[in-house]
Amino acid sequence: MDCREVFQKAGVPNDRCSQISKSKPGCSCESESVSTHSPGPVGDSEELARLIYSPFHIDVETGEVTEAAFSDAKDKGLSVQRMAHATNTRIRTIGENKLARDHAQGKTDREFLGIVTGGVDSIRGLTHGNSERAFCVYDSALPDVPSHADVCQTTASRSEMKRARKKLRDLFSYKPFMP
Repeated sequence: MDCREVFQKAGVPNDRCSQISKSKPGCSCESESVSTHSPGPVGDSEELARLIYSPFHIDVETGEVTEAAFSDAKDKGLSVQRMAHATNTRIRTIGENKLARDHAQGKTDREFLGIVTGGVDSIRGLTHGNSERAFCVYDSALPDVPSHADVCQTTASRSEMKRARKKLRDLFSYKPFMP
């Protein structure tokens, strides 16, 4: 089964990342397009933007982004935008549209605060305690969002995975800003 098939078969369940990691270990699918809507594999020199929403992703006392903003990497995939493939206006619109969908579903306690950014090369450089790569970055473009990508954590012990997510958080800017 090729990488695109593995990614599509994994779908969007809460264990998508572990399914991909088991089927295609070692981040082997990073070098291929896993979406038909993709502009191509994510390059090491790219910057990624994580959309930040209050109150879930932010420490209200410090205004800094918390590790919780990166927890999706462990299971369903950390949704990010490839800044090389979207304008600031487009990224802002994506964030505002998600907020509008949440509000329409009765989730009115949320606020879109902007983005934090981090480099793909740094993300790919993180390892678990055994020197195995901790995160893979996939070009998971969506039909209406070709700049979409996912950061997926590879499997390790629970404590190693938690330490790696803290390191992932530290690679991104600390305070959100509006693109």
